[in-house]
Amino acid sequence: MRKDQCICSECRNELDIQADYCIHCGALFRTDQDCINHEEVKATSVCVICNRPLCHMCVTRHNGVAYCVEHRPGTYHQSILSRTSSDKHMIEYCVPEGAMFVQRHMG
Repeated sequence: MRKDQCICSECRNELDIQADYCIHCGALFRTDQDCINHEEVKATSVCVICNRPLCHMCVTRHNGVAYCVEHRPGTYHQSILSRTSSDKHMIEYCVPEGAMFVQRHMG
């Protein structure tokens, strides 16, 4: 692990030491963030898809990952973008489970 990284206390993944939240599981490290839906309640998590702060009443967890109601698994449609470059055909899949873009190169 590099000096500018730390370990998330929730999911144990590495992340930037300056991060306000974990990009892998949505754990929120700031204590001054209010919930997007309840301004009087402090947020405890961040949706890994849209990065909205959520309180314990608004967060949905699936396999340890935080989602808002709009992006919880089962309601979020995988988006598929297709484009052609000069030497390869590439498709990007937006994967809700990790909210990361996975690239597959098709031959």
